[in-house]
Amino acid sequence: NEKLLGGKSILEYCQEKNVYILLETPHSSQGNEGLWRLYNPLHFQNLIRKLNSPILRMTIDFEQTMGQRIDIDEDLIKNMPSDFGKFVHVLHVGEPVPYYGTAHIPIAIGGHGMHVLYRWIYALRKTGFKDGIIVFERGSGRRGGGESNQPGAVFEESVRAVRQIVKYLDQDVEPKELPPEFFGISMENPEV
Repeated sequence: NEKLLGGKSILEYCQEKNVYILLETPHSSQGNEGLWRLYNPLHFQNLIRKLNSPILRMTIDFEQTMGQRIDIDEDLIKNMPSDFGKFVHVLHVGEPVPYYGTAHIPIAIGGHGMHVLYRWIYALRKTGFKDGIIVFERGSGRRGGGESNQPGAVFEESVRAVRQIVKYLDQDVEPKELPPEFFGISMENPEV
């Protein structure tokens, strides 16, 4: 660290440069769920509280969290403290399914997954997730057929879905109060 960091610790260097250190929910192969240390976002927030550093935050990967056999609604949302969201800096999103084998599926506008993601992110916002980053994580997942079989089409649809989510989060719309437009339906378009 003398050569690269000027004798500073990693923590001191990151604080000086305003760089976050992020803890991400780990990937688990089937049969190894829940065996990692710090596999639950609630564990991360306990560690972050204890270390009390302004640059230490977490990344929640919803697919990987579910892959640890954590029920996001029952095990996380219902149990998170009222300030939990302020410890979250990044969200990795995709169609909300467990990680093993089916991850990184595009988010369909108006689909069930888009609504589920909205509900989860809305709950995080209510506990302090305000200026974080939402990333559509694309890897080796499936893609659509026909014209939408091009890799770019996967991003386009998913990015539009994430933008819809953010638009209504910014308006603080309750999940049960989302208008038809959230789901890609216009009441001014009777043919649809």
